[in-house]
Amino acid sequence: MVRWFDDEMGKGNVDVLVAMTRWMADFTAVPLLAKIRAPVLGLYPSAGPVTDDVQLRLLREHITNLRIVSILTCYHAIASFEPAACALEVLHFAAQEDGISCHK
Repeated sequence: MVRWFDDEMGKGNVDVLVAMTRWMADFTAVPLLAKIRAPVLGLYPSAGPVTDDVQLRLLREHITNLRIVSILTCYHAIASFEPAACALEVLHFAAQEDGISCHK
């Protein structure tokens, strides 16, 4: 899976990836977070190098109805690498919000 993911990412236009990285370096969504009114589920890798404790703290401080779940992995693309764990968390989150029990 890791090899496939690397191969797919390697197909991207390097100039576009560099431009996106530079743009994202200065971007912050913090001013927009307080506007979120819907329940939010954040799935994050337990040992990921991309998201740090400061970023998670900002999310917790600014999003009123937030549930953060740590998925046991070091990969940031957790939906690709841990799809079953992510799907199960989404099912439970939805059931808590809409009151309809979920099953696998």
